[in-house]
Amino acid sequence: IYQNQFVTYENPGAAANPPPSYFSTVNDISHDDDYEIVTTDYGWTTDKRDQFSQRKVSEEFFNAILSHPKYNPKTSWDELGKNPDPSKRLVVFLDIDTCIECNYPNYGATLTDNLAITVKGEKWHEIISKSCSHIRRAAESPALKANKDSRLILLDC
Repeated sequence: IYQNQFVTYENPGAAANPPPSYFSTVNDISHDDDYEIVTTDYGWTTDKRDQFSQRKVSEEFFNAILSHPKYNPKTSWDELGKNPDPSKRLVVFLDIDTCIECNYPNYGATLTDNLAITVKGEKWHEIISKSCSHIRRAAESPALKANKDSRLILLDC
């Protein structure tokens, strides 16, 4: 029996039932398929893409989001905000960086060495301060608030 502060698992050594991540919970996960993955339209999904730094790890993660079968590129975040749908459960990913951890893929390298998009002259702390207003804006969006089961996801350190 494997137990952590969240849940108890039996047979953690079995290949079919490996021990969970420390942060995993099974009680909060809904097993239904009724949700849509969308992205905000503040940074990387806009024509202002080059004004927002992007770490290489964020680029890889964001490309995986855009490739997910539940992602609908035709869904406009702006339109969802103007016409919120309480029946639509959204999993929303912020399209800007919220973290400056710079050890991927090159450990010990400079921040710019590990950026996929570099904004000339931008300081590391500006990435964080720029993200704060966008996080607040997304969290307060009528699109996100319309359904209590919708979630805003930030890639963080």
